[in-house]
Amino acid sequence: MASPSAVFKKLLNKRGQKTDQQIKSFLHPNYKDLHDPMLLPDMKSAVDRLKLALDKQEKLMIFGDYDADGVTATSVLYLGLKQLGFTDIAISLPNRIKDGYGISRSAVSKMKKTKATLALSVDCGSKDNEIIDDLKAASIDAIITDHHEVGETLPNAIAVINPKREDSKYPFRGLAGVAVAFKLIQALQISLKPKSMPIGQEKWLLDLVAIGTICDCMDLVDENRILAHYGFRVIGKTRRRGLKELMRSAYSGGHGVGSYLVGFVIGPRINAAGRLSDPIGALKVFLCGRAPDVAAAVKNLEQLNDKRRSIQDKGAKDAEKQIMDSLKGNQTLPHVLFVKLPDLHEGVIGIVAGKLIDRFKRPIWVFTQTENGHWKGSGRSFGDYSLAELITRAKGIYERGGGHKEAAGVTVKNIKKLNDFIKCANNLYVDKKLEHEAQAKFLLPVADMEMKSLNDLTFQFAQEITTMEPFGRGNEQPIFKLIDMLIVGRKRIKEKYLAITVRDKEGKEMDLMSFRPNEEWFDVKNGTSADFLINLEANEWRDRQSARGIILDLQQNQDQKHPF
Repeated sequence: MASPSAVFKKLLNKRGQKTDQQIKSFLHPNYKDLHDPMLLPDMKSAVDRLKLALDKQEKLMIFGDYDADGVTATSVLYLGLKQLGFTDIAISLPNRIKDGYGISRSAVSKMKKTKATLALSVDCGSKDNEIIDDLKAASIDAIITDHHEVGETLPNAIAVINPKREDSKYPFRGLAGVAVAFKLIQALQISLKPKSMPIGQEKWLLDLVAIGTICDCMDLVDENRILAHYGFRVIGKTRRRGLKELMRSAYSGGHGVGSYLVGFVIGPRINAAGRLSDPIGALKVFLCGRAPDVAAAVKNLEQLNDKRRSIQDKGAKDAEKQIMDSLKGNQTLPHVLFVKLPDLHEGVIGIVAGKLIDRFKRPIWVFTQTENGHWKGSGRSFGDYSLAELITRAKGIYERGGGHKEAAGVTVKNIKKLNDFIKCANNLYVDKKLEHEAQAKFLLPVADMEMKSLNDLTFQFAQEITTMEPFGRGNEQPIFKLIDMLIVGRKRIKEKYLAITVRDKEGKEMDLMSFRPNEEWFDVKNGTSADFLINLEANEWRDRQSARGIILDLQQNQDQKHPF
């Protein structure tokens, strides 16, 4: 690759890559820089127990999770163990609605009936102490691989492989569940030195590792960046028939192999199975070998994803109407918004909450009613209003609950408890003396660079930006603020997209596109000026190469008289 352009180097400097060596390491991650898997806690114990199981050809059962991280982690462990010589492996994935998160009681019963002697968890298990004790009482050993926070007391398992353990000496805490499963396969491979998986062949699992890591919104730094970087290479030449068919079926390929493909095409389809149906349907895409089975599995995912879109869109529309109707002439929204949609499918309540937070710029909870009459809710927040703090404060009100600062979930027994929870949520906002106006700034994208001229936003620069992939949390796609641009053209496309052409003070023009425009953006007038927040992409159309901006935000200037 040629030397970075001056503007690209300036961008990298702003992102923390100050020296030539730092820039080289960032743009060209080295697989050899992955950390030693044996540094993970209990890894040696896990390897020793699995070697014993291999010698005896014991029956194993993998316990996974219903999301993209859990499905890919299950696939990595299953495929890796098979290649290493294990022949008798069963799989159990939970149903989101019937079983909930973690190793379920029904799965344990199933394992006892199959006479399996070794349980392996992926992306779950760190707090399933009672379940592990139940397995131990039945003379079933357990190896846990996970990346969630651990409890005060670890489960009584043969091994609890989790980089978030307080006693962990592993250099990086931010691995996804799928990456921890991959590390176990690596450690076994190093120990066994099998002819069936020589060193280097494990890289063919990295397509799954990249998908799980990005879809679980892990920080794409340190080891995650290396795994995702090489994972993208493997996706581009994957041998996995199901993944090929999924990409062919769902994706035109306009963005190439990158974070958009993984995060917005592959991920939602995998998650659709766990949200609305059985996650085994997604697992089949990765594990099926026969062409008819693959085609059927991919078709099922496409249908579930279409259904998921329809349900969530209707849910978001109903929720917006409920919020607006509740104002009754009072145009001031509450501190925290609560929506009760008893018939909304609980698999999409979190997605609906996420859509509404951008619309109303308030912390929000969306509740639906379960079959037993309980109310199950998913919350989203931002800024200084912590849902994790709310979960702690509301202890005793809900039956089940948990989550992080910006996303959480609870189940309450009845409408009285729900009203108590609403009161607690609003009291927390008041007690912390938060202001909506100050909070709202956390929802706006932050520009990496401000541009009054379009001269540096070239096709070459747009191409250079793609070398910063994979994009995601911790390495977001660069954002540019275009200041005081004259609008010289605008067009509605297919009734839902918006194309705008802008001109800087030197007369240089650029095309901008919005694929999710706010309705008021369609009202911008030619001859007026505006500031834009954009991503930059390399656009090739009919042998014409250009840089195109993808609009993230548009702010028309109050003074409509343009300065030039």
